Amino acid sequence: MTVSGISSNLFTTSSQTIQAKIKQFQQEFQQLGSDLQSGKVSAAQSDFVTLQQLGAQSQSGSASAAQSSNPIAQAFTQLGKDLQSGNV
Repeated sequence: MTVSGISSNLFTTSSQTIQAKIKQFQQEFQQLGSDLQSGKVSAAQSDFVTLQQLGAQSQSGSASAAQSSNPIAQAFTQLGKDLQSGNV
């Protein structure tokens, strides 16, 4: 196998892994929304923890520092606080 063949194979594998993680995150996020709409607070809390774990697996240290000014990250953090306090 050539170097370009190895590189291409690694890229394909990485791309598939990333796509699978994105799909898993999307499904869990949809489940969180469903559980919140249904009033299933404990299930929503569990969904949120899973989302945090999935997000932590895919982020680097520099990405987490940059999130402090990201409005989506701030909303996600607030959602976590609200879930912990039962304020949903």
